[in-house]
This record gives sequence, C-alpha cells and structure tokens, in this order.
Amino acid sequence: MKSLLLEATHNSPFVSLNAETLEFTISGDSRPENSQNLFDPLINWLSEFKTYAASELTEGKLNLVIALDYFNSSSAKCLFDFIEKFAELEEIGLKVKVIWQYEFDDDDVFDAGQDLAEMLGIEFEFLPIGA
Repeated sequence: MKSLLLEATHNSPFVSLNAETLEFTISGDSRPENSQNLFDPLINWLSEFKTYAASELTEGKLNLVIALDYFNSSSAKCLFDFIEKFAELEEIGLKVKVIWQYEFDDDDVFDAGQDLAEMLGIEFEFLPIGA
C-alpha cells in the first residue's frame, strides 16, 4: 500500500500516513478555505488502508500524532471525521491511539482535544510541549 505524504502549506498541515512504518502524523496549521478538499482524500486513504490492513496485518498498534497549532471550525469537523475513520481500524483488531500534542499554555487546543476524545471514545494521550 502506498503511503500518503502532503507537505504543509500556509493554510494546510503536514500530513504523513505511512503504511510501512504505521506512523500517522498531522501537524502545523489547518485553515484551508475548504477543509473537505484536504480531509476527504485522507479519509479515503484510511478506508483503503483498512482493507489492506485487514488482509496484511493480523495485529498491531497504530498511533496518530496530531500536533496542530491552529485549526479552524471547518477543519475541526473534518478532523473529527478523520479520527472517527481512524478508530474504525479497531474493528479489524488493530490497537489505535491518538497522541494529541499541544503547546503547554494553549488551553484552546488542549480543550479541543479533550472534546474530541470524549465524543469519539477512543484512547487519547495528551502531550504538552514547550514547557
């Protein structure tokens, strides 16, 4: 399965969905004019990865590192959808966890992560950085 790599732009985050190393990362700022244009391909990739993983991986751990400095409200909705799709990987026996990195003094990003964790009901680990 081919990995997905998107370099960061002024309005969109760096994205690395590595099918070989099982390391998934979204970092930077997410404020595109149309968030669905950014996140729909990511969600589609996860659907394909689920099919691939169901036949190629019998077990394993997947961490999704989210280190967003800022994201707008439309990105928040799309991020929810993306993490929800990521959580579906548990259906095929994979253990998934979101590692939510945030600046230690950024209560807004921390609170947004807490809200997502509560709504989605999957394991989140919160890592303050820059303390």
